Amino acid sequence: MIKNPILKETAWLSPEVERLLGKGTLETLTQRHGWNYSLKSDRLAEIVNLLIKANDVKRIVETGTFNGSGTTMTYAKTGLPVYSCEAHKSRYLEAKTKLAGYRNVFLNHAFTTSANDISPTYRESLGTEDAPTESGWLAAALAQSESGESLLVSLDSGGEVGIVEARIFVDWLNSQTCPRTVSLILDDIYSDKHRTTVPMLEESFGVDVYQVEDRWGFTVIQTR
Repeated sequence: MIKNPILKETAWLSPEVERLLGKGTLETLTQRHGWNYSLKSDRLAEIVNLLIKANDVKRIVETGTFNGSGTTMTYAKTGLPVYSCEAHKSRYLEAKTKLAGYRNVFLNHAFTTSANDISPTYRESLGTEDAPTESGWLAAALAQSESGESLLVSLDSGGEVGIVEARIFVDWLNSQTCPRTVSLILDDIYSDKHRTTVPMLEESFGVDVYQVEDRWGFTVIQTR
């Protein structure tokens, strides 16, 4: 039995995504580690690169770095500036090690939401040693983008934080006075953290959320 085989895969886009972004396929070599892949999703990687090309994305803002080997690594390989945040200190430090070779990646150890939005249960789940002292990272990271700059925003935090981050994102986008295009990627669109995010986006901006595989969703929002 071969351990950690290299798998050659071709990820095809769905017709809906092709109509939105154009046609393309991604053929990559991914190394398998047990049940997981070094690239979480080849199809997601292709979506990211098509979004960047179609909308002239200048920077990527991500919540939920985890250990740096999943989506953050995918974003790092685009070469664009990537700003990512992880609340769990041990995972943040692991991600710093794994992504040390990517000078375009800027990692932060903080709560993405404001202190008032962080429940005692969530703090306790992190533990005293791993919980950050800073909060409000997502709003600050979005505010640092230049006026009219095209962004890719990826909301990938776990649990109860997801919908709170989505509200922060919607409030920020509604406050924009200069036209811009924002590509939004959501993790686990059918879980509790983002189940209500999709209807909120549809109501706020009248946009459709496109499904990638069975857990990722993305949408492109153009502000006027």
